Amino acid sequence: MRSRILHHLEAILKTGSIAEASRQYFIAQPSLSQFVKRLEEEHRITIFDRSQSPWVLTPEGRYFLETERRIDAIRREREQYLEDLQGGAAGELLIGSTPYRSETILSRILPEFARRFPKIQLRITEGTTKGIADAVASGAVDCGFVVSPMVTSELDSVVVTHEAVWVALPLTHPLARNQPHPVQFPLPEISFALLRDTPFIIMKPGQAFHNYFESLCRKFSIEPRVTLENQSITTVPALVAAGVGAALVPETIKEQLLSLPLALFSLGSELHESRLCLVKKHGRYVSTPTKLFYRTVTEVLNLPEDEQKDAEWL
Repeated sequence: MRSRILHHLEAILKTGSIAEASRQYFIAQPSLSQFVKRLEEEHRITIFDRSQSPWVLTPEGRYFLETERRIDAIRREREQYLEDLQGGAAGELLIGSTPYRSETILSRILPEFARRFPKIQLRITEGTTKGIADAVASGAVDCGFVVSPMVTSELDSVVVTHEAVWVALPLTHPLARNQPHPVQFPLPEISFALLRDTPFIIMKPGQAFHNYFESLCRKFSIEPRVTLENQSITTVPALVAAGVGAALVPETIKEQLLSLPLALFSLGSELHESRLCLVKKHGRYVSTPTKLFYRTVTEVLNLPEDEQKDAEWL
């Protein structure tokens, strides 16, 4: 269980006010207000700047919340260690994932994991790829899915799957006009340099596909032409098909891509395939639920045995 302090403060921070936190999290507003007041009086600080809307943390409030998260992570790690000493498959596992990975990866893994290990409680935290990497590094979650270019030195990682990254173009684009539809494989290969004047749909900062796009623009000295910054990769194919712009897209949503009127191209060696990793904080105790989750991931995703041996931290 998370600490009451952390639960209440993060609820207020996420919703922007005590009133909204009370409504969304079913906490009595007077009780929540008194809780924050007592906390501030006890530590002689002001946690939230109430002059702004939504409420934001004061500098001392930010420090207080950061240390509370670290304390909570250590407490949860101790509780899980003691649970593991009992020899069973029980306890809690906090997993970080982007909404896209939840839809395409976790939706396949979680039902099987729940069937095998019903006594392990799972909690999923969603965010951007960078947000998930930060959450793992801080101990806010036990493990998470992060693409390899965004794995930092604070994290231990194991590859769990590979996916190609393609370019999707509207059928009205000059490069797409002579391409067969439906799409045929292997995909034709083009250079990103040919897309210099093409408007792109890109992902918001903090997401891996945003970084891929910026990296390619730097590589070919291209001034980005961005027509839309999007939050969800799964809505991008329909936007491309509608002629809004081109986009970098993952092989994982192949079925969706093939169902729409658009053209797909490979960038060849200009953009290597994406490697999705399961990561944990470097040096952190690896719990039984984490080990069992990794085992389930490798089996559901059919990870080759020669790649599974890379998981030395397990």
